[in-house]
Amino acid sequence: MKNKWKYIAEGNELPDGKFDRRFQQIADRLRHYSPVVKTMAAADKGLAAWATGFAAGGLARRGIEPALPLAYAVLAIETIGALLIMLGLFTRLAAAAAAIEFALITFAAHWANGFGFSSPGGGWEYPLFWGLILFAIALRGGGPYSLDRKLGWEL
Repeated sequence: MKNKWKYIAEGNELPDGKFDRRFQQIADRLRHYSPVVKTMAAADKGLAAWATGFAAGGLARRGIEPALPLAYAVLAIETIGALLIMLGLFTRLAAAAAAIEFALITFAAHWANGFGFSSPGGGWEYPLFWGLILFAIALRGGGPYSLDRKLGWEL
């Protein structure tokens, strides 16, 4: 038999009636990871669709260009940056990036709607509040229990 692996992959048994144990172990391991791989592929497609929709609907409508690269930057800051701030790793850098993002949100998207958050379209009160908190975190750093402090990497 020239190509035993192909023969087994097609679902056939070896001539002696047994599957090759090594191939079966590999197939069993991959079978366990299949839902993870499918979930990650679906999440990737979903994030790309979200970023495209956000870029077209939110950023480009307000005249903020280039919309698609900025949508990916917003996605990175709000997911990876938030995780970094929660862990206290590269806290000042992540908080500064998020504070800049919230400054743009406040002045480019919500300023014309007025102060109150309950005003139509949302006012600038709430994004400014979070931007100032993130600015304070950027100035102060991660604190005594942050990974920055534990690793001695505080920037």
